[in-house]
Amino acid sequence: TVAADATNTSYEFMAEGASCTTSCASWGACPGTIVATTSTFVKNNAALDYALVKLPTNPTATYGFLQLRSSGATLNERIYIPQHPAAWGKKIAMTNGTANATISSLSAAPCSGGTADLGYNADTQGGSSGSPVLGYSDNLVVGLHHCGTCPNRAVPIQAVITSLGTSLPAGALPGGGGDTVAPTAAITAPASGATVSGTVTVSATGSDAVGVTRMEIYIDGALVSSNTSSTSISFSWNTTTAANGSHTLSARAYDAAGNVGTSASRTVTVSNTTLPPSQLLLNPGFESGNVNWTAPAGVITSSTSQAARTGSWKAWMGGNGSAVTETMYQSVAIPASATTATLSFWIRIATAETTTSTAYDTLKVEVRSSTGTLLATLATYSNLNKSTTYSQKSFNLAAYKGQTVRVQMVAVEDSSLATSFVIDDTALNVQ
Repeated sequence: TVAADATNTSYEFMAEGASCTTSCASWGACPGTIVATTSTFVKNNAALDYALVKLPTNPTATYGFLQLRSSGATLNERIYIPQHPAAWGKKIAMTNGTANATISSLSAAPCSGGTADLGYNADTQGGSSGSPVLGYSDNLVVGLHHCGTCPNRAVPIQAVITSLGTSLPAGALPGGGGDTVAPTAAITAPASGATVSGTVTVSATGSDAVGVTRMEIYIDGALVSSNTSSTSISFSWNTTTAANGSHTLSARAYDAAGNVGTSASRTVTVSNTTLPPSQLLLNPGFESGNVNWTAPAGVITSSTSQAARTGSWKAWMGGNGSAVTETMYQSVAIPASATTATLSFWIRIATAETTTSTAYDTLKVEVRSSTGTLLATLATYSNLNKSTTYSQKSFNLAAYKGQTVRVQMVAVEDSSLATSFVIDDTALNVQ
């Protein structure tokens, strides 16, 4: 066979009668289940009359599998041959017509070149070439039937094992054996020693005598991408998320036997221009007065009753000593290209409340959509957080990049004992 034949072949399992009396003696009789309509060619040998292919799915959990006897057949041992002569349903050749089928020769003349064949007499039928010859005592494959003359002949399975070499599938031999050779893997891009910036494609390839089942890409030892049943893999790496400097790329390739091949490491240098943060809020320190922010009259103020952190103006929320709700917000568009977005402000809380356990007056810091839908409450402060000095608070808003959001603060006081939430020097820095 060749690769094109493997690609265009269907694979049918359990084509057999419901019982021993069911007749399957015609082309396509007693059909089974087609589990694949294509395969991957692995290796063949015309003289030994075999071809090895790999199916896209593993049917062994449903249908089981045969194993090979590495020592081969022994003279006079009893054998049997499951066969599908001329595409009939399964028939099992067990006798020579009068007695059990046995190996009569270990050195019969070969049918198609190669080594000496096994010789036996069994009631096989035409079209059964390639059927496994099984030892009756252990059900292991000792040969591949390929001649129907007298005596019948089979390729010794030891010759097939030797020919397959590292392509021998895992589990083909009792107690292990099979493929022990790891695949190879290699990073193909970017070039070793390259200086990279922005988004770059990291590519790798793998190869294996039997087949690659999975590939992976690692950056600085961390898995960033994987796939299955492919001999190549690519990953779009946004290098702006990595620190400038040296980084290590590597790849791994896996095969069905569990062997793993790791590529040589490739070092590249990330060099992205680091821009200073861009501040998105307008009138962030309130020094322009009551502009750019939406707030009740008197909230943004230069009153000397509450000191600003810097300058003269600040946002003084609460401080009424009565049941009042005050809301202040500014809408801002966070660029989709931002890699960081940090909201910060300074706050001082003065209160006439004396409790140490009950939050009577509160200030919530919120992120809302452009239409006012609450997206997140970043923090809640209260009279319990009173302080004599300003402290800075900061919050990560990177989750909202590419959106226009409201940065909103809501102060709620109860009916007595004022609590003042004084805010200054706000910022929403993005990079």
